[in-house]
Amino acid sequence: MTISIRNRHRTLLQAETHLHHHGRVGQLSVCLVSPSRYQTGMSSLGFQTVYALLAGATDIRCERAFLPDREELEEYRRSGTPLLSLESSTPLADFDVIAFSTSFEPDYLNIPLILTLARIPHFSAQRSQADPLVIAGGAAFFINPEPVADFIDAICIGEGEDVVPQLVATLLSQPLYLHAEEIVINAVGDIMLAGKWAPFLRQKGYDHPFDGVRGELASGDINLANLESPLADGGEEYFEKKFRFRAEPQVAKAIRAAGFNLVTLANNHSMDFGGEALTETLQHLSDNVITWIGAGKNLSEARKMALYTIKGKKIAFLGYSLTQPIEFFAGQNSPGTAPGYERMVTADVVSARSQADYVIVSFHWG
Repeated sequence: MTISIRNRHRTLLQAETHLHHHGRVGQLSVCLVSPSRYQTGMSSLGFQTVYALLAGATDIRCERAFLPDREELEEYRRSGTPLLSLESSTPLADFDVIAFSTSFEPDYLNIPLILTLARIPHFSAQRSQADPLVIAGGAAFFINPEPVADFIDAICIGEGEDVVPQLVATLLSQPLYLHAEEIVINAVGDIMLAGKWAPFLRQKGYDHPFDGVRGELASGDINLANLESPLADGGEEYFEKKFRFRAEPQVAKAIRAAGFNLVTLANNHSMDFGGEALTETLQHLSDNVITWIGAGKNLSEARKMALYTIKGKKIAFLGYSLTQPIEFFAGQNSPGTAPGYERMVTADVVSARSQADYVIVSFHWG
């Protein structure tokens, strides 16, 4: 996704008034698509009615997409970005259902272009269970559906107020919500490649401990581990606790090569060498494209969720620690780990749940 596309979407959303964006979270994801430009699509009372019905339906996450204007279309093609939804910039191919809505037959000509931009096969016969269900409704479709029959899996006949509630009930009744795919999350315990094992690991290579599990991790969409030490050369050692660890920065590369793309730093060793080493750790993780939760340069950053969109579902991760010493906990202006206090955890989960289909919380107790 390019910044210019996202900024355009943000500008359109900020200019909207009297629209209630319900249904941001739901078991079934639907992208309502107007095969016309934004201004034309949103001026249609029929489109607005269907959007209100879908967005207000329980267990439906409804977003919108439109035919890009000429400048935006050139940007999609230049950047190779797949067509994105307006609300969350999710690729259309990641939704469970693509629902076209129009009252005008000339808009039919834009349907193949939209499917091309979305990287969804044009013809229904070419699509598999891994592709979204493509449906259509509106006056044009139920008056003369034949020109687009080969592109559409199902056409809804009738007025939106009558059809949409029945459609929603039917879709939600299907096993695994139509083409829903399995999402694999591998969560493991501590990774601590420091201490007395360091000389052996330097000799064998930091990839060595993962040789037996790399194949299993390859099956995961998200691979989460507890990183039980800072990865740093610097820092000031905290001598007031018995066991203190600091692994070499090269460990970050080995962790990523093994398949881990997410780590929690909420534990009793991330601050063994103080805020300087923690900050260095964050940089090494970032350099190796590893996301982290549970620690940060201040309390706000430590409580921040990691949010992924996988196969059309939004999954949020949070990390907390309630282990000693409490000096390791982040403050308003000081680095550290996210403390697992009930009021903080509750507030963070509520916030995450408003943006995600699933929320996964990692705790470190000792």
